[in-house]
Amino acid sequence: MDSGAAWPDTAEQTERSDAPASSVPAPSLVRAARTHLTGRFARAAAGLLWEEHQVPLPDIEAAEETLAAAEGGQATGPDIAAALVVAQAARLDADRLEYRVWQAAERAGLSLEQIATVLELPSAEAASRHRAWLRARASLPTVPDGPTLRRRAPLGRKARV
Repeated sequence: MDSGAAWPDTAEQTERSDAPASSVPAPSLVRAARTHLTGRFARAAAGLLWEEHQVPLPDIEAAEETLAAAEGGQATGPDIAAALVVAQAARLDADRLEYRVWQAAERAGLSLEQIATVLELPSAEAASRHRAWLRARASLPTVPDGPTLRRRAPLGRKARV
């Protein structure tokens, strides 16, 4: 399957946000990486979803498929580079998820001390710093038109059987 999209040039790769701690790939780079990896590694139902509805592989699945291909000597340098990009996108999504769960914990009445204990952080102050870091990560640009941690249905809820 041909990916149908060119890998972005170096200038496009440099459009990054001022990310706290972990690097955040530019949304255009994430889209290109998802397109590249899905075109290379989507099989069976995933391949059909890509061909018919342009639904890319979830980022973690794409990275795992790339690793499997690399172990078999079938992954190229661009494949592995794209896998690094989607792994970063998945990390950002996981950080966003953690922040949303953190907010739910606070709404449920958990204190910073309790959250610190659950997360095995040394203190409420460390928990507060971690929450601030997550809040900053949650505000970074993301790519809403593709799955990162799980596959999303290409059709609306009403259209699913």
